[in-house]
Amino acid sequence: MTSTINNSEEILKINKSIFELENFFVANLGPQILDYIFLFSKEESQTIKFEQVTEEVSKAMTRFVELVKQLMNLLEVEDATPTDGGLSEKFIDSMHDLYLLRFIEAKKQYADYQLVRVPTNTELRILDLIPTKDEDLKILPTAINIQLPDIFIVDEMGNLDVAASIQLEDSYHKIASYLSTIAEIPNLKEQMIQDLADITIFENAPSLLRNELLDISEMLLTLTVNYFAARVYGYLSRGQSVKEARTNVLAYYKMNSIGAGSKFPESLKDLEESIDEILDEELESITALYPETRVALKDDYKELLLFYIHDALIIPENFYKIVYRDLKDYQENDEKYNILIDLYLLLEEGQMIPLPSETYNIDLTQEARTLIFNAVTGGLESPNFTLIDYLSEVS
Repeated sequence: MTSTINNSEEILKINKSIFELENFFVANLGPQILDYIFLFSKEESQTIKFEQVTEEVSKAMTRFVELVKQLMNLLEVEDATPTDGGLSEKFIDSMHDLYLLRFIEAKKQYADYQLVRVPTNTELRILDLIPTKDEDLKILPTAINIQLPDIFIVDEMGNLDVAASIQLEDSYHKIASYLSTIAEIPNLKEQMIQDLADITIFENAPSLLRNELLDISEMLLTLTVNYFAARVYGYLSRGQSVKEARTNVLAYYKMNSIGAGSKFPESLKDLEESIDEILDEELESITALYPETRVALKDDYKELLLFYIHDALIIPENFYKIVYRDLKDYQENDEKYNILIDLYLLLEEGQMIPLPSETYNIDLTQEARTLIFNAVTGGLESPNFTLIDYLSEVS
């Protein structure tokens, strides 16, 4: 135990000294000396050239190499610094070792992944047909980023476990269910706010608090549509067609929601609990509402949701097959991406349209990128590659 404590204290001491030297190099050699680009960009690189350095800088570089080597030894990590290179080579290699060590530790702690919409191969071919020399006209609009909880399995190193993530999706259909859901919400939430105005005794609430109630409607509908989409996907995974799966889900829940008012049947108690949680929290946050208005609106919302269930308004129109693309199928334009998944539309009888309707890259979230970048650089940025550059980098 004493040895572990002593090592920890020594590591902290060395890290502090290293950071002081990094600041010294920025002040005396310029921030462009910081060479971490190799960790964050597949397309950018830089070559560090040293002009004649002062004796003070030379001593600092030697000390930096020694400290990084000590740190690696304490952490029992093998460094890659050559033994026969000159001081400048040893300095750059030690810097790379240090940045790589920080990157590995930061990725373990902060890695979190999202879906980023990217052009399908068909879309790229169409863009190539545009008769213009302005390449900006051949770029699709700003990418759609989708962050969902618990849709990927991440290993202890912070890397995506592809095999486990595929199995997770095959079992719970979380990505497919959400992508089926989101297309339905814009029209449904407008309908819900109108229906709410028609049935509530507080007829002014939907107009005076339209934005707040629209937000609540969107949350409730996303939850509910996603809930039923997942059940359709459950039937699809058993070999049923889209038509059969949708019919089976509708028949069961339609029967259970007849004449329910705002009282959910036992078969939907898990959904009701989540709905209650949203309604209680969101309605409570609207300070302009009286307590009795909150109670009435909660019942109104639940009655509408049950009506939508019974009337089959909450079953998505489109269902998809999610396919993680095999690396051997990557084309030249795909090499800059991390891991691609393709979205194939399923027809009513179960056939799959052969071309993907959408493609998504699985990438680190912007928050994860920021945390990892700052952990690596310690806030000392090279003008050759800043945090803003990294956040806009495709990987």
